[in-house]
Amino acid sequence: MGNDFSQQEYPFVGRADALQVFDEVIRDLTRKQRVVFYQGAGGIGKTKLLQEIIRRYHDRADLLVAPKILDMAVTRTHRISGVREEIIALLGEEHFTEYRKKQDRFLAERDKPEAERVAESALRGLREAADEQFKKDCEKVSSGRTIVLLFDTFEQVQREDVGHYILFDLARHLPNFVFVIASRQPYPVEELVRTMELKGLAPEDAKAFFASRRQPISDEMAATLWKKLDGHPLRLDMALLWLSIGTLGVEELVKLSTEEKPCSPFDRTLLERLKMLGRMPGVIPETVAGEERDRQEATAFQIILLMAYFNRRFNRQFLEQTYAPVPGLASLDDAINVLNRLPACFFIKQRPDGDLQLHDAMQDLILNCMKDMLTALTGGPSWTDAEKTLAQRAIEVYDALIEETDKEVSQTVDREKREDLERKAQELRAERLGYTLRIDLDKGYKYFIEHFDRNLEKREFGLCELFTAEILPYIVSIEAPLSFPTERWEKKPAEPPVARVSKVTPQIFLCYTRPDRSKVEDLYEKLSSAGFKPWMDKRDILPGEQWEVSIQKAIRNSDFFLACLSVNSVDRRGYLQKEIKDALTIWQEKLSEDIYLIPVRLEECIVPDELRRFQYADLFEKDGWTKLVKAIQEGMVRRGK
Repeated sequence: MGNDFSQQEYPFVGRADALQVFDEVIRDLTRKQRVVFYQGAGGIGKTKLLQEIIRRYHDRADLLVAPKILDMAVTRTHRISGVREEIIALLGEEHFTEYRKKQDRFLAERDKPEAERVAESALRGLREAADEQFKKDCEKVSSGRTIVLLFDTFEQVQREDVGHYILFDLARHLPNFVFVIASRQPYPVEELVRTMELKGLAPEDAKAFFASRRQPISDEMAATLWKKLDGHPLRLDMALLWLSIGTLGVEELVKLSTEEKPCSPFDRTLLERLKMLGRMPGVIPETVAGEERDRQEATAFQIILLMAYFNRRFNRQFLEQTYAPVPGLASLDDAINVLNRLPACFFIKQRPDGDLQLHDAMQDLILNCMKDMLTALTGGPSWTDAEKTLAQRAIEVYDALIEETDKEVSQTVDREKREDLERKAQELRAERLGYTLRIDLDKGYKYFIEHFDRNLEKREFGLCELFTAEILPYIVSIEAPLSFPTERWEKKPAEPPVARVSKVTPQIFLCYTRPDRSKVEDLYEKLSSAGFKPWMDKRDILPGEQWEVSIQKAIRNSDFFLACLSVNSVDRRGYLQKEIKDALTIWQEKLSEDIYLIPVRLEECIVPDELRRFQYADLFEKDGWTKLVKAIQEGMVRRGK
């Protein structure tokens, strides 16, 4: 019997080594490792693996495995409070009554007019009390058993406060929890994190894979096909789909070469079968026949081509803007119905917001092999002209989506909902940037600088990376700009230089939180004028550089680490906490008399527990600056520099 290849569940195949890693972590009662981090490319099977963990372990008496995977692509989970709400929904509202009381008290006080609100320190105390109560309630739920939470699409938040909250706050404070994470991005080695890279299926799993798809194929042919596609599950399913609904035999298919890049005869042959996509169950109703069926099959093929180009998201608005119902194609209304049924295809993902997206592997194949067909869709004489036409249509759709979202922001009173919408608007702008660059590099660069700076000021590093990822492929083609606007680098009048006794210019890492940026930039200028070499993310990370890698490298290479503290920072999570943790690790490697980590109070505030062992400098005091400089100079002398 042939395979129908719809979005149905097949028996799980392979990944014994990945499941063993999870099993080892949950069996280790010392909980030295509390995070299982699976990293792999798109279509490699990460989501299937998380689903299999739920299936295998859901009825264990000593475990409570969450019945649902938390998809970090959902805007709500880009906030710490949103993650908490998802966890509460999974574990049961009844376990978090104490947290609700304290959180409601904090929110009620926070939302009062400033004149009626308690002092900032008291408000911070209310927030800290709610934060701690959430963890206490989690501990009660996990009493006597291990709780397993699973997170997918983690690359969406990996470098943001939310990612660090999960990995560094919850994981460290909840010893009876195991966090299973799937991400496309690798993660650096950490003591609590067990990492594993997922690659193609192992050769011994090929036979079981083909058997699970009920495809009549010999073991020899299965092994050959597996080798050609490096065991990539999604691409294997693509090949089997066309074998099932096309006229191509497996013997002919395995003879085709996969070596030529970027489009091999093997790939081109597979993609030509996309024209038969309508034969997949669920794409076109069985009641549709004859010429109308032919039209809808051709329409499904054209929609797939369009989805490959509009690869960030695709919905009815994109279809209405780009679809041309020429002879041989269905009407726009019928095309919309076909679009609504396309999630039946295993290589099409439906995003949490309802938009559709091709899997990476399919998208790459189409763009590499079928530009001639995309060109024909626009009626342009060349691919260059066709791409400009398609990109302009995409920009028009994005402008409408951004305007609609900005309007929602202005009409939304609830703070958290407004923040979600603001983030969505920035994500849409990042996607729009990619299409702008395809038409006009100069306009695209200016658009990049405008929105990159805006998010950098807010320390929204994840959003900065979205914009950077869009412009990175075009960097070598941008002639004028890799210089930032000069006003960003203009210095304020400097104080007289401070005499230094060291012959080496020390590098000084400035760790701070977003609301204190202007004060820390003043400190940056003073240190620079004094002859030192300060390092600050806002000033020293260039477009195209990876945020996390650059920050970690700077901390490691710096002679001193200044933890800039204020009432804004002492209760912050995420990057501030991560940077301080990294600095403490480096401090432990130094001699006991070395001066390295210096807490610097920008105003009267509480010094966090982990920094109280160090004498701090008060920059708001008359002699604070002098003492700081003296500490840096003395630190260099002690190291013989």
